[in-house]
Amino acid sequence: MERRPAAFSLDLRRRVLADCHGGLTYAAIARKYTVSAEWVRVQAVPEDRRDRGPPPRDHAATVPRAA
Repeated sequence: MERRPAAFSLDLRRRVLADCHGGLTYAAIARKYTVSAEWVRVQAVPEDRRDRGPPPRDHAATVPRAA
């Protein structure tokens, strides 16, 4: 049976988000808390999307229907 890694604490997630909002780069935060930069990015992206809403649609990519 494969062992899963332990979940990161809510406290760590909150500190990572605070540092993201404070302007630190993903790499700097990863070094500070000894986690991967990818993990930091995944933690930060959903928070950013909630603040801004869904991404804008690219209307230039749509093709008009033939009449």
